Amino acid sequence: MSKGFKVALLGPIDSGKTTFLKTLAGLIKPYKGVIKIDGVVVYRSGERKGKEIYISPERRCVGYVPQELILYPHLTIYQHMVLAVKTLKKV
Repeated sequence: MSKGFKVALLGPIDSGKTTFLKTLAGLIKPYKGVIKIDGVVVYRSGERKGKEIYISPERRCVGYVPQELILYPHLTIYQHMVLAVKTLKKV
């Protein structure tokens, strides 16, 4: 995908959309397979090529705002994202 490209993930209830996004973000670990982001392997199961590769969620550069959870109810989504960026800069 090129810069500025937008993607929509559509599907019926319980079809795996949230699971896919959480897996991409690194919040759920898949049983097997490979996940690449911008051509970089961020997850590879150890079943075929030996050692497992797992890049932590904060190093994947994937933004994910869950629908069911608001960390700080007094903050907007934008403010949550700014807080996340500021926190990552300290890591």
